[in-house]
Amino acid sequence: MTRTIRAGRRVAVIGPVACPVTCLPARRSLERLVAVFVWGRASERLRQRWWSHCQRASLRTSALGLGFGLSLGLGLGCSTPASPPASPPAPVAVAATATATATKTKTKTKTKTPIGERSEVGAATTRSVQPMPSAPESSSTAETAGLAEESGDAKPELEADAEAEAQAQAADSADPLGALLTRTPRCTDPSKDCFGVHLHIVTGDDGVPVQELEWVSAQLAGAQDRFMSSVDASFEVIAVDPLASDKRDIVSRLDRDRLGRPHFSRGVVHVFIVGSLADVDNPGAIRGVHRRDRSNTARRWVILSSIAGSMTLTHELGHFFSLPHSAYTGSLMNKRPDGPPFAERGFHPREAARMRRAKAAMLADGMLKPRTVGGSEP
Repeated sequence: MTRTIRAGRRVAVIGPVACPVTCLPARRSLERLVAVFVWGRASERLRQRWWSHCQRASLRTSALGLGFGLSLGLGLGCSTPASPPASPPAPVAVAATATATATKTKTKTKTKTPIGERSEVGAATTRSVQPMPSAPESSSTAETAGLAEESGDAKPELEADAEAEAQAQAADSADPLGALLTRTPRCTDPSKDCFGVHLHIVTGDDGVPVQELEWVSAQLAGAQDRFMSSVDASFEVIAVDPLASDKRDIVSRLDRDRLGRPHFSRGVVHVFIVGSLADVDNPGAIRGVHRRDRSNTARRWVILSSIAGSMTLTHELGHFFSLPHSAYTGSLMNKRPDGPPFAERGFHPREAARMRRAKAAMLADGMLKPRTVGGSEP
């Protein structure tokens, strides 16, 4: 039911509530605030503002002798309530530079209160915002300082390592064959059989080999990884011999025999690295071959072309350990390109079992001799 309250010459009527226009600071404020209050969606902050306006308006109308208060009938009227409205939620702390303006109120009395508290003077409510306490020093500052200190301590070590690496590279350049002997991967697991690799590599007239240390190291690393997991075997370079530049290009079967025949010996795997290796069955070049001497098939060795991929030595050692080419998907002995990349391939379990039997046979007849990890032949 609409209720009308007359005051002076003008009356404001809003829904079921009416209020004299003269009791409000501004008519637009009344229209905005009451529209929100009627539906119960006003924030606590707006409720406080409305209540404060009503108190000031009540004081003003009393001074004018009008002798009446305002009532909205919804617990939000201008008359002083039995108990003060609920405390508003704690205001968000602001920067210290804005404290002065944030604590200003429209009443003549100014009261400083802790964050989230209210203080009442007469009928007016004031809210004060204390400056935000200074943030504690970030823990990352101390961590950063610690890291900086550690970095300072580690700097001489890093410089020493860099200097040592530079010296090693200079030594490798001065003696590339010596680097192939000392800086290629070594056998590290005493539980695995370690076999020696006698390396023969073609060098130019300037003494530079046809392939670099990194390339040879990748070949050894691939063989170590696959054989350690499948055959319980590993390999390391025990000797390096240069080959004359006339051995750079291997074209025929006779070239393959003549390449390895003068250097063969039992107990180790002989690996020859040349510039190019022709396919003797079809036009073109190949990357590697496991070669048996036609005059004595018990003598055999591995030949690698300088274009060989990182898993070529592992494939040829598979032949050395009696494996033929296979059709197993994911096997290094499968030459078909369809399937996983060769760098991700290994040996099939049946192939691994066959290589273990071949290893036992070669150990028995002296074709291979195990080495002590970190030493020489036992």
